[in-house]
Amino acid sequence: ACYAAAGIVWLTLLFVANRIDGLGDAGGSATAFASTFGNLGMMGLSIAYLSFGEEGLIIAALIIAVHAASHWFLGTLWAELANRERGVDLVKVTRSVLISLVKNPVVLALAAGALWNWSGLTMPGPGQRIIDLGGDAAIPTGLFALGLAVAAYPLRGNMPGVAAIMILKMAVFPVIAWALASLVFHL
Repeated sequence: ACYAAAGIVWLTLLFVANRIDGLGDAGGSATAFASTFGNLGMMGLSIAYLSFGEEGLIIAALIIAVHAASHWFLGTLWAELANRERGVDLVKVTRSVLISLVKNPVVLALAAGALWNWSGLTMPGPGQRIIDLGGDAAIPTGLFALGLAVAAYPLRGNMPGVAAIMILKMAVFPVIAWALASLVFHL
């Protein structure tokens, strides 16, 4: 339901971005990305773990891998296609985006973790303690850094674009996802 709702938002913006003041084709990509990209890393992993244990954590990690990779790939591709009058080569752009996804630290970490888990090896006690300390500090540190980054960008300038993102992210996208989940997929 979430990905179908994101697809609906992305397709809608593909056709109406030029009609929203300050967006245009490439701005439609950024708006679609910002409107449907969830905060899975900061909050989702801990909520999944607390609610569903190890099984929930594994599923959430897989969702993050697909979610981040698909959004980055499609968003970058859309923005580059929107600027095709600059002579952008679609094959080169696609290859470049795929290579950057393979090098993405989140994708690499998930792959390394999956391989480690598959190997059956265990971490020695001191090493596991260090990893646990880093893991315990990751979410609060990430939220603090996110707050600092957001504080550096005032909400002046492109208010129609900011308003479009806020309305889509806080109202339209969740309502579409809820409607699909409850009325279509009966979840």
